[in-house]
Amino acid sequence: MPHHGFRIYLLKVHRGHGREAVDFSATGARLDQPFSEVLAETLSGHVGATLDGIPLLMSSKHGVDVRTNDSAETRTRFVSASRSGNHLSIVVRYGREGDFDVAVGQSDDVGLEDRATTRTYRVEVLLPARGTTGLLVVEAVGSVHPTKFVTGWLSLLSKRAAEAIMKQVGVAVPWWKLRVEPYSDNSQLEQLIQNAQQIRLEFRKHARSASGLGRVRELTLIQDIRTATMMDKVKALLRAWRDTPGASPVDDLGNLVHGDVTPLGFTDGEVVVEDDSGRIHRIRPGMLEEVFVYPLGEDDRPSDDVWKERVGALVSQVATEKSIELAW
Repeated sequence: MPHHGFRIYLLKVHRGHGREAVDFSATGARLDQPFSEVLAETLSGHVGATLDGIPLLMSSKHGVDVRTNDSAETRTRFVSASRSGNHLSIVVRYGREGDFDVAVGQSDDVGLEDRATTRTYRVEVLLPARGTTGLLVVEAVGSVHPTKFVTGWLSLLSKRAAEAIMKQVGVAVPWWKLRVEPYSDNSQLEQLIQNAQQIRLEFRKHARSASGLGRVRELTLIQDIRTATMMDKVKALLRAWRDTPGASPVDDLGNLVHGDVTPLGFTDGEVVVEDDSGRIHRIRPGMLEEVFVYPLGEDDRPSDDVWKERVGALVSQVATEKSIELAW
């Protein structure tokens, strides 16, 4: 069964491609609306609509603002959205087309050609009345979560609305871009490190694909960590990566095994951790957010009551830590 959990992010909003985050109380066409209200208005005309592809906030020279994929199209649909003050609860259906053409049942078959297999995901947007930092909580199933599609589509829909007003009445109004940063929970990382059942290092060598347009994995070298001394060194490295997202994994891992592996053609690497529940975590600098998934269970999808209880507890903790006044 898939593991159910959620991810939490620090959320900021920017005016278009502006570099500075703006106050959540000063958005909208006249810069006098709370962003929760603006976001609800942005969503109102798109609940139930199917949105294909990956949203692009920098349009191409041909005006294309979505990247599509005919063979594996990504589909997003905002199923519902409700607002209470500065808290928005959103349900998103998200998935992609695969290589399957028919779903076979005991009595009936269902054609899957041109259809995406999807799940629903719960999303919470929690904003302060004033300030520049809020929280975004996104449900995850295994390693899959629709975070970039939720933030990307909300930003693009805002941009499209502003462009439509400009075309219709010739008035320039701002649009709003959502940016998120994974919440780095040191205690979560420490728990993973301390409870690790098995750790191994993986070095990878790539070669150019047959088409010449990309790369394929040519060779993977696996180094199991079996001694307590080496285990301690790897754990120390994981803690160091938390503070140095730009580190070179192949260099750092090569140092652990007392050798430079780049002359052998290895150009990439990661630490693979099996936790106490048997889940596998692949960790590298700049991707530690993959660790910060808060579990909700391994069987059926957790109920709304469990979701509210577990998410609410962490939201309260993070809000206190970051001095953010939120209403759950």
